[in-house]
Amino acid sequence: MEAATPALAHSPLEPQLQKAGATMVARHGWWVAAHYGSPAGELALCETAVGLADRSDLGKLELRGERSALEQLVGQLSGGSVDPGDALFAEGAWWCAVSRTHVLALCDAAVTERLAASLRRR
Repeated sequence: MEAATPALAHSPLEPQLQKAGATMVARHGWWVAAHYGSPAGELALCETAVGLADRSDLGKLELRGERSALEQLVGQLSGGSVDPGDALFAEGAWWCAVSRTHVLALCDAAVTERLAASLRRR
């Protein structure tokens, strides 16, 4: 008996991407736009219109808490610190401080579960 293939996640932007002619492919459990045809055609379009990049497939973790506790947690997980308005790439994630009490961690989908497990342990 074959194992069931897990369902792929869909971006909320998928209908707009397909309407624009995107060729969708599976990547890290998500349907994502791979291309819109020829590179020359894409470049020509971006020179006269708005380009769109959808990264719904990224792992996103939002951390909120008391300043000292959040600084300690981010330090343990990233090995560094990040000030509001800055970002730090460490341990496979971009650590982005929105404020002293609000940090976002952005990572590839494949890293998300490991990072979330590390957060739960701490």
